[in-house]
Amino acid sequence: MILDYQSFPHCTIVQGTGYNAAVDHSTDQPPTNEPETPPTSEQPPGPIADEQATAEPAPSTAEPQSVTVAATAPADEPTRRAVPGRVISKGTIYVPAGLWPRILAFVIDMLVLLLAHELMILLTGIQFPDIDTMMSTLTSAFEETMSSGLISTRTQAELNDLLLPWRFAGWLNVVMCAAYFTIFHGMLGASLGKLCLGLRVLRHDGSALGYGWAFIRYLAYFIVAKLAYTAWLVPFDAKRRTLYDMVLGTNVFKPVAVLEAATPES
Repeated sequence: MILDYQSFPHCTIVQGTGYNAAVDHSTDQPPTNEPETPPTSEQPPGPIADEQATAEPAPSTAEPQSVTVAATAPADEPTRRAVPGRVISKGTIYVPAGLWPRILAFVIDMLVLLLAHELMILLTGIQFPDIDTMMSTLTSAFEETMSSGLISTRTQAELNDLLLPWRFAGWLNVVMCAAYFTIFHGMLGASLGKLCLGLRVLRHDGSALGYGWAFIRYLAYFIVAKLAYTAWLVPFDAKRRTLYDMVLGTNVFKPVAVLEAATPES
């Protein structure tokens, strides 16, 4: 076979062994100066790679992380943190209660004590004098005082008999109130009125009162109430403490947030 090399402008005639071959140079690429990319260290195929791919990680022997405490507080917690007198008790954040919640709690307590006082009077059988006897004795005492400046012995005895049931009922009320606030504050940390409003009586470090401090607090309250009847309920300092709370290091608080333990992720 005879090849016409003129019909193949891009070919070169190469003399071979006994025949001429046409080599096409149209597809030859010029040499480049780019460095060769080093081979990547891929996992070689084979049974070893399959075993490594299917191998499960060894179980961790590390001890679980300690439980941390996170507060589920509302968004305005930074503002509440700035409240003076803020305490933490049994995983709950408390801030001092305001004046109006304390007044409402006091009104509820007084209604409870009034009903209990009437029940105690019925059980003890205290007999109060009627209105006519009271008015007659008081009129006689007033006339004698205006005429001579002195009260007769007979009128004085009548006054003592008139006031005796009231004195007994008054001291019965004091004992009943002392028992009421001591038991409820010592056992539950709040009276019935405070429980209705979610208030609690705590010490300055967030600890509970106990029966001893609850009784001492009532005595301080009783003294302040006798000396200044309206001053016992009004807060006097930035921590919203009354006079006897300032002396004893106690206060009435309301809860604002609950602390809960955050479990570690598995």
